[in-house]
Amino acid sequence: MNTTSKLMMYCCMVIFVLLMMTPAFAQEGKDPPPPTVVAGQETDSAAVVPEAATKWYVGVIAGGALADDLNIANNAFPGNIEPKAGFAAGVAAGFKLPYGRLEAEFSYLRNQLGKVTADGKEIASSGAISNFALLINGYIDFKNRTAFTPYLSAGMGASNFNIDSMPVKVGGAYVMENANSVVFAYQLGAGVGFAVTDHWTIDLKCRYFATSDPDVAKSTLKFRSSNIFLGARYSF
Repeated sequence: MNTTSKLMMYCCMVIFVLLMMTPAFAQEGKDPPPPTVVAGQETDSAAVVPEAATKWYVGVIAGGALADDLNIANNAFPGNIEPKAGFAAGVAAGFKLPYGRLEAEFSYLRNQLGKVTADGKEIASSGAISNFALLINGYIDFKNRTAFTPYLSAGMGASNFNIDSMPVKVGGAYVMENANSVVFAYQLGAGVGFAVTDHWTIDLKCRYFATSDPDVAKSTLKFRSSNIFLGARYSF
């Protein structure tokens, strides 16, 4: 993991810890005030803390993606690819559980290629790295008596890893070839949701996304990416 990814992960961890330590999340010893009862009317506990009609929800996310350098492991030559800062987006559908959520997510990550080297020599390139990922995610929600809900997440699935310009040695020269590989993918993250209404929630989250080593163009790479997202969820 490079320095940029480490800094993003540490910042996310600090943000999450600070959220958990704020007075807003330390209200366990205080009971909510009883509902106002009007003579002749029956009380309804559901009216005190309104919730969405069902536990199903859908969501969208979009944000930035910082990919680590890709070290090329090849018997013929060593190499390195430095991706530029990119973007990521996704859609999800899930179900609320007593202490969290379970969801299916389809996401897309893309980073333009920066500096590409092979055998210690820089090679001109103009391609991109992309991932189409299908993940099953689990969330632990730290519910409280405020509109803010911090959470931790983890997920796994599969990703179609694609690189537009992979250096391949042909004779004494290098050519850039397109290559792709379907690989195992996983993610770890943390975030906070803000309940705008009974149905709408705004999310701010960061996560670490990685895959098993793609085997493309007779070379093995390591793909790791740190992402930060802004999203929205709608509960039916």
